[in-house]
Amino acid sequence: MQTRPSPDEVARFDFCQKIDQNFSVIAPAGVGKTYSIVERIRCIAHQKPVFLKNLHVVTYTKKAAEALSNRTLEALKNLNDFQYVQPLFNQSFFGTIHGLCFYYIQKFKTLTALPDHWTISENDEKLRFDFLRELDETIFLQCDVGRNVLRHIEIEQLVHLAAEFSDFESPSSHPISLYPQISVEKILNYIPNARNQATIAHYQEIAKQWTEDKNQSNNFLAIPKCNQGGDTFKILFNETFQPLGNWLGIHAFDLVAELSQHYFNFRIQKGQLKHEDLVQLFHTLLNDIQVQNYFTIHPIHLLLDEAQDTDAQQFQLILSLLKLNSHNQFSMVGDPQQSIYGSRTNVQNYLQIHKTLVQENFLKPLVFNKTFRCPTSVVTYLNKTFPSILNAKKDPLQVDFVPLEVANKQNIGVFEILDIADATSDNAVEHECVYLSRYLKSLITKQRLLPSNICILCPRNAWIQEIQKYFNLTHLPIQIHSSKQTWREQALYVWLTTCVHLIAYPEDSFEIVGFLRACLQIEEQTITSFVKQGKEIQILEPISGKDEISSALHHLYALRTTIIQKNLYVGAYMLVQESMHWNLNKPNDPALEHIKLFFQQTALECAEQCASWFDFAKRLKENLNTPFDYPQIIDENAIQAYSCHKAKGLEWPIVVVPFLYRPIYPKPTHYPYIANQRVVWSAHSPYAQNRESERKRELERLLYVTCTRARQHLIWVNDEKLWGKTHALTLINR
Repeated sequence: MQTRPSPDEVARFDFCQKIDQNFSVIAPAGVGKTYSIVERIRCIAHQKPVFLKNLHVVTYTKKAAEALSNRTLEALKNLNDFQYVQPLFNQSFFGTIHGLCFYYIQKFKTLTALPDHWTISENDEKLRFDFLRELDETIFLQCDVGRNVLRHIEIEQLVHLAAEFSDFESPSSHPISLYPQISVEKILNYIPNARNQATIAHYQEIAKQWTEDKNQSNNFLAIPKCNQGGDTFKILFNETFQPLGNWLGIHAFDLVAELSQHYFNFRIQKGQLKHEDLVQLFHTLLNDIQVQNYFTIHPIHLLLDEAQDTDAQQFQLILSLLKLNSHNQFSMVGDPQQSIYGSRTNVQNYLQIHKTLVQENFLKPLVFNKTFRCPTSVVTYLNKTFPSILNAKKDPLQVDFVPLEVANKQNIGVFEILDIADATSDNAVEHECVYLSRYLKSLITKQRLLPSNICILCPRNAWIQEIQKYFNLTHLPIQIHSSKQTWREQALYVWLTTCVHLIAYPEDSFEIVGFLRACLQIEEQTITSFVKQGKEIQILEPISGKDEISSALHHLYALRTTIIQKNLYVGAYMLVQESMHWNLNKPNDPALEHIKLFFQQTALECAEQCASWFDFAKRLKENLNTPFDYPQIIDENAIQAYSCHKAKGLEWPIVVVPFLYRPIYPKPTHYPYIANQRVVWSAHSPYAQNRESERKRELERLLYVTCTRARQHLIWVNDEKLWGKTHALTLINR
């Protein structure tokens, strides 16, 4: 008798084989979503290979897109007509949403207002300053609303908000409401107790002075805030000024939205875009009749991976693109449970889009729930524990847990809880780390394990550093993959960046002196003596002399003279060759090749955009403070360690989760910020989001991601008694 296929098998078959149907797939951890995406593309190539020409596969990172493309190509090689299919596949797009936008912006560049040479930069501090300097404030002062907004909010603050504003679906202006009149009578008549008398008198004076300034002058007036004087007085004080805060929240938002459009146009004019600008620019291009005609003739087949990490702006673009042709096809694969980047995405927005497109019959919903990663013991515990953690009925803003099934029932595996009962230690971190190191050393010895098969996951990078410190004391090697190092800390990168800067600015004596001191170890006294002799520190013209500074400057002059005549990419290659003669890093440091490759790729991108050495120098300098993250060679004799966020998408035989009950103190909320088409000025605003609750929800999802990395053995370190009770957030709820 033939066995009836399971719902999971039916869902996978439909997604892979029914290529004319659009799907929205919920794919929990370890269910093989990448395999299914590859199989769907293979079926497209088999059934309708011409579709490959207009296939767009969009995922979260360039690295993931490259891996997906390579896996797909390997799968297509098994097709009988691969020779016919390959040229069509080579026309497919695999990349990020920003890469897709860049591709079409270049294609339709003549329809944009972009200058011939433009760059992408995430550091717009100087550009923001230039925008402020050129901004004509009088255009906002010509109406009562604008004058009243700028009476209480500095234009610099509005521009800062506008620079972060990315909702380019132009919101309709709010109806103009009457400017509120604030009466501070209740504040002035408040009778304090003896304990708070001085504090309250201080705030009463602030309220009185604010009212006098408001009525008697046109001076700038910030909204006063009160954080002292007892709960009753604080509530009274802040509620008094709340109507003004509410009014400003609405009308300042409209001003911010207008400023954001001005600032976007300014960036276009200057040819200095942010990555988000690519999305907005491509979205704007979709309104052009020539672009619309192109997509009318060229229907697309769009596959969106990691849909839960797609932000609202990107979804708006995708939906607008799909509407241009009724023959466009769209499927997305995501997992709300793995939405752990709340600072840039909103899982509720993704779920609403999923729901809307399903209700409109544009997408058919599917769920994959058979995990090929986690063993039976881990899945059993997840299915028992997480329905109470990820539960939308209990918390409407949380996502629902998807129960898992085990694909390989022979893999029983182990789920283990290590109880730390001793709560007498004065140093909880040391106690837990030493306890854990002893346990893992014993486990490695008893089971004859490769230490690299074990991975420790923590929600904070600093905690991993602490673990390494105490593990080193017990002679247990640990390899960290979530370092907080930046590119600025890499000697080779700094050397290359400085050389490029000197090629662009050969008369920058300040930077040359820094180079002489840092790279050549020339003492400051020697440099001072050189300058006092009337000699100039520059490399634009040759310098004679046999002293070490003259020799160094002449060498830099000769190097620059040779390189400046070459193509930018060739010049960058020559600098890499030159760097080999300098003692810049430890021998055999695996980071060296990564730095050289990144440097040359950046040079190639600049060369392709016909950028100058000035632009190249700017790109390199803007990268100095970004995290230095590169693929390390695994040390088999060391336990691996990652942050929980960075572990997403990875797996190990044994996963250890320490510090379950250690307090997590998130960064404080910075005001003002924009939420729900309003500017929120303080936590007292009725529109202020409960950031603590959202952080708690994200940590709950982060715990899910962490626990689903184990292929054989999951170890929880139960340290509740060690850390005690706390009102702070923790990785696991008490």
